[in-house]
Amino acid sequence: MKISLYLYVMLRFLKNPPELKVIVNFLKFQLNKWTKETTLNFHPVSIIISATKRCNFACEFCFVETYMAESPGKEGDLSPEELNKILETDAAKAALRIGFLGGEPFLNKNIFDYIEILHKKRKVTSVVTNSALLKGEMLEKLKVSSLDVLGLSLYDNNREDIRRVATAIKGKKRFWMQSVIDSTTIHHMEDKIRFALDIGCKELIFDNYYPKTKDRMKKVLFEDNAEYKNEEKRLKEKYKGQIYITWVPLIPLEERKVKHCVLPMSYVQLDNVGNIGPCCVRAPAKEFGNIFSPEGWNSPEVISLRESLTNPDKKAHDICRFCQCLNEDLYQL
Repeated sequence: MKISLYLYVMLRFLKNPPELKVIVNFLKFQLNKWTKETTLNFHPVSIIISATKRCNFACEFCFVETYMAESPGKEGDLSPEELNKILETDAAKAALRIGFLGGEPFLNKNIFDYIEILHKKRKVTSVVTNSALLKGEMLEKLKVSSLDVLGLSLYDNNREDIRRVATAIKGKKRFWMQSVIDSTTIHHMEDKIRFALDIGCKELIFDNYYPKTKDRMKKVLFEDNAEYKNEEKRLKEKYKGQIYITWVPLIPLEERKVKHCVLPMSYVQLDNVGNIGPCCVRAPAKEFGNIFSPEGWNSPEVISLRESLTNPDKKAHDICRFCQCLNEDLYQL
């Protein structure tokens, strides 16, 4: 969340403040930025729950496609009973934000009920969607729902879906738009900025390409990419003051000792049975632990990940090396 979204959340909490345990938990997280403990005595600030493993898109760069293929049918959908069980954990009670991802979250028939449940529990609620399903009755439900923030993922095939949704919720809901930029699509950035301005989007995020396999490394935007740097400079000058843009976090050529990712210390993804994913690119899996276990998110695997990020003498885990979050705290919590 960026500055304007933080301001929105702060104003929202003036009307409907979180419980004291949520505030204390958030302050403990902030303190841990200085102490850099890896076995944590607090709970995640953000919990993102997989509403479903199904998706109506098949994106080439999706880094959770293997995870989704594990349960391609409705058996991977989050049920009301499973959500209630998660919300009864100490972790969920202490979380500031609880959001939904997928797959495509709006494939879960209960998603609007879940949003209202979280609102009643005074959680910041968010959903990231490709927008294709949001039409007709479903779009009307979105407009009157208690959702705090909607993330719109822009691809090559859903521009008009996003336009429809943005037009419907403008002035009613906070939303941001995000899109992946790689070494072959640098010249697409200006078109996407113009589109964002056209639909009234105030927050635009450009993500780097995450290589799932070595043969896709050529698409990653590295720090020595002069074409990208020149285009970013030009666009910054041209659109200054018109829109808030998070520019592509470029990947260093060599791994740096100091890492800035704090996601494993603030954030977990959960599947419908409580398995943990310790960051935004690691899908929930048994190997990372389970939120219902006594150790919670302090599993040996997650602690090892935290140590690799906080200790300058340790190399980051392989999956982290080309992740855009490694060298920037993109969440800015």
